[in-house]
Amino acid sequence: MTRFALTPVVCALLATACIDSPALPALDAGATACDPLADACSPEEACQRVEAGTFACGPAGVAGDQEACSSSAPCERGFICASPPDGDQQLCLGLCREDSDCPQQAGLEQCTLAFQQGGDPALCQRMRPCEPLIVPVSCAPWEKCSLARLPGPFVCLPSGTLGDYAVCAREADCAPGFACVRYGDTSTMRCASFCAADLDCPQAGGLELCLRRNQPDQPPILCERATRCTPSAHQCPGGEACYPYRTSSSELSSVEGICRTAGSRAQGESCASLNECAKGLACVEPLPGAGATCRAICSLDGTVRCPAGQGCMPITRNFGACT
Repeated sequence: MTRFALTPVVCALLATACIDSPALPALDAGATACDPLADACSPEEACQRVEAGTFACGPAGVAGDQEACSSSAPCERGFICASPPDGDQQLCLGLCREDSDCPQQAGLEQCTLAFQQGGDPALCQRMRPCEPLIVPVSCAPWEKCSLARLPGPFVCLPSGTLGDYAVCAREADCAPGFACVRYGDTSTMRCASFCAADLDCPQAGGLELCLRRNQPDQPPILCERATRCTPSAHQCPGGEACYPYRTSSSELSSVEGICRTAGSRAQGESCASLNECAKGLACVEPLPGAGATCRAICSLDGTVRCPAGQGCMPITRNFGACT
């Protein structure tokens, strides 16, 4: 009989609590093996889980998405009877490979496959919306408010124990207040702290600033390690440039610039983020409502001057942009 691995994917997401399906419908010994996502059973049947990793065609039930189910009351086609980790009641959970496969009529549902490499089918999990910076967080004691992925909504997820800048493999590894995100161009994932301002970021292990955005048009929400630099000097590694950075924290006012991956936009081109502009340029909005553009970096003491007819608009205590 053909086997389709499902259980390891679900367990990997939940870390400490696996979705289980102990009450299974009675199937004939000669039941046809099936792929739970292929829907190849007859119209009167559904592809049902027989045991861990094994699926076969059996009588379809009438219970639908998030409805109670049992061995005597199986789910309709496209759903598996399973017990979510936050309750003992068995519910019909949708099969999926990505979020778009999950029903959304009754609330936010996400595909657990997002936390696991590979192409095995997974289950749709009902997610509870939350706000990570509002205390107390409206999640269960064993959960935290975090991001299933970037970009994405904030939802209650299983919590781990790893803290600031610790290497993580999945979201469930990080403690409350942290999200497991990729750093820079490397494959390394680390636990990053949620923030609303630079002062919210831990500084014990090095300079951290509130830089990482969930959506391009939203304020930063996650802390990120940064390297200090002087905008008038070439101190950053290859492929990076030093950009003037105006911190929101008076305690970090000595930070004049930070190294970021260099952008490619030329002088006068529109920009939306700190490092979209090429080396030697800063993204500034000269007048409210005028739109941000890439402008040459200058120093307020006149060491790095602007072209004739332009002034140096302050960004930090000592550096600005020519406007």
